[in-house]
Amino acid sequence: MSGMAGMSGTAPTLTPDAGATGAPVPAATLRAIAGALDSVAGVKYTFAVTGSDMMAAWPTGQGMLGGSPAALDAKVTKMVTMGYDSGSMEFRSVGGQLYVQSARYDSGRGWAVVPADASTNPQATGLQTQLDQLDPRVELKLVLASQNMHATTEGTSLPDTTHYVGEVTAAQLAGAGALDSTARTALGQIYQSLPIKPLSVDVWVDAQQRPVRLEVVSPTPGGALDLTMNFSDYGTPVALATPADTIPLPSDS
Repeated sequence: MSGMAGMSGTAPTLTPDAGATGAPVPAATLRAIAGALDSVAGVKYTFAVTGSDMMAAWPTGQGMLGGSPAALDAKVTKMVTMGYDSGSMEFRSVGGQLYVQSARYDSGRGWAVVPADASTNPQATGLQTQLDQLDPRVELKLVLASQNMHATTEGTSLPDTTHYVGEVTAAQLAGAGALDSTARTALGQIYQSLPIKPLSVDVWVDAQQRPVRLEVVSPTPGGALDLTMNFSDYGTPVALATPADTIPLPSDS
């Protein structure tokens, strides 16, 4: 999930009763921000993950989403999973179907079709999870599940934006509406078994309550992870076609 994290250092950690936090953000406003990307004609975004030396490289890349039916295309310039360097990868989701292009599959010549049912391929769950980590619609719903968000003028200042800051606990993540019941149960078990503190969340929004930047700092036993997403080109239509050259997802790689 957002166990990934950003680029400008640790965000301020503020609590609801701290004197200098500014006004609490109404729940309706948080819901509006969390769902701001659900129906856009199009938006571009970049993402970057930095952290400790737990891994040799962290994923960075860019993406775009929007259109009807909802579609997403995320290009990762570096993806390291469980010590395996898979190089660049591209995730494309069109009409609910996920496709992945990588040198791991057919030397990058075709798009692997990821089955929705993980029972048909053990890799499917991992790839779907990676897509969720790269999908800002999911990230926003997860980290804004907390009611602990306040307006602030601390930290980074972005022109023509309002800055909200706060934190989200494991329990709030596990109850987030972006997750189905199976995922909520799994996430709850993970967070109960690890000494992970609440995530620090910063979001900058424009006058229409659309995110301009999202930063999530995740303290972990191995060091803090920082995910940063930046958004631009709202309203630019996105038309993502179903890949023409497809192959079945290999059962191993």
